[in-house]
Amino acid sequence: MVERDGCLKPEVEMDERQKLQSDLKRYRTIRDLISDERVVAVIEELIRETENRLSQIEASSPKGSMAEIRSDYRIRTQQKT
Repeated sequence: MVERDGCLKPEVEMDERQKLQSDLKRYRTIRDLISDERVVAVIEELIRETENRLSQIEASSPKGSMAEIRSDYRIRTQQKT
């Protein structure tokens, strides 16, 4: 990763953020499609780790898109029911 004064450059942050958002979406989709409890537990751990990393990125970024991700996910989840 490219750093500037201990902070990631914006373009590097965005690339990682986009990848993590994509990963998070994929993990949630997989979790919703499987029934094996052991696999669900592993996927949920991946989700937590990804959310934690996104939170770290958001803490070092002036934008608040992690809240937007969570809000978007809640809306999509509610629409499924």
